[in-house]
Amino acid sequence: MSPVLISILPLLGLLGTIIGLLDSFTAMQYGFSGMELFSSGIGDALLTTQLGLLCAVPAWLIHSALQSRQRREA
Repeated sequence: MSPVLISILPLLGLLGTIIGLLDSFTAMQYGFSGMELFSSGIGDALLTTQLGLLCAVPAWLIHSALQSRQRREA
């Protein structure tokens, strides 16, 4: 897996976080007051952050292990 892809994964999670928070703030701007609406936006934000990290950390570990193995064999 490419180091560029590994570094992009958390950023995609961060993008989802920002989108989820923007949804919550947009709901507040238009005067919606239901907690379900706010918690849904924040829940989406946290989910995308979690998914980005769940993909990036194992990919980084695998990449590091493969790179270390390659150095030992060379």
